[in-house]
Amino acid sequence: MNRSRLLWTVAALAVPTLALWWMLDEKAIAELVRAARNANGWLLLFALSLVPLIQLVRAMRFDLMLSGHLRWPSYELYRIGCLLLFFNYALPFRAGELSFPILAKRRLGIAASSSTGVLMFTRVLDLLAVVTFAATAGSVALKEGVGPFSRGALLAVGVAGLLCAILLPVTGRFAHSGIVRALKRFPRVERPISKLFDGVHNVRTTRQQLGSLLLTFTVWGLQVVMSYAAANAVADLALPQVVFAQSVSSLAFALPINGIAGVGPTQAAWALALERTGETFELGVTTALIWQAVPLIGVLLLAALVAATPKGPPVAAAEQAEG
Repeated sequence: MNRSRLLWTVAALAVPTLALWWMLDEKAIAELVRAARNANGWLLLFALSLVPLIQLVRAMRFDLMLSGHLRWPSYELYRIGCLLLFFNYALPFRAGELSFPILAKRRLGIAASSSTGVLMFTRVLDLLAVVTFAATAGSVALKEGVGPFSRGALLAVGVAGLLCAILLPVTGRFAHSGIVRALKRFPRVERPISKLFDGVHNVRTTRQQLGSLLLTFTVWGLQVVMSYAAANAVADLALPQVVFAQSVSSLAFALPINGIAGVGPTQAAWALALERTGETFELGVTTALIWQAVPLIGVLLLAALVAATPKGPPVAAAEQAEG
């Protein structure tokens, strides 16, 4: 094993190890054991059942941005989305994101630059949706606001996040036009960069833009339902508390600092966010780990299922676009 790979492995193992060491003291472990023994299994199963549905909505959004069509996605695209999520959990530091352009090129014949741009577009939309959820829920769950933000300021941030999500396609096309003008003398550079904006141009009409927005907020709305069911299987939490904790943890998961299986800052962010709403840190740790286990199990089961399913012949890009 070369030095760089060794350092990568050590860092990947260190992140979850240090996070668990920091969160799990004797009191937190006792709370986790008690909660696991008394957990509502039906709520956990309900939360688990939402994982494939969330992936279906994500696949519909990928299909819309790749083809411009709001429709039922192909199984191959659903399969790619499931594997993308699996690799994001399995590989540290967000390295799993690289799987999407590779699989889209191999299985759908889509240029890597185009699929990379679509992935970037969805990630920005996701970020804006999560900020909207986090700020809006925080304006309700946090009696004194957070840091320099009062409850009113948090609500304003939530509204701003929603407006930015609505205007993102227009902003993206405007940015693309500026880049094209700046690079018109360098066609070899301009062409691959322009491909990064294919997803933005595929949601040009009002119907397409509304579809991408509704699909994005449906994804995160279902995430909230899953998180609420998982957390309330072991605790009694209000919806704004769960939305705030889940949204803050999602922002932490987006950072390239997570370890193997997504364990690390994500759960710490949930626990600290829930503590800010008035709950104990130990309850925050317990609900964070229970919440983490549900999508992790769901992703592993989905990945195993799609990996075991026989693959059809690769779908050509033109066929994928035409449907």
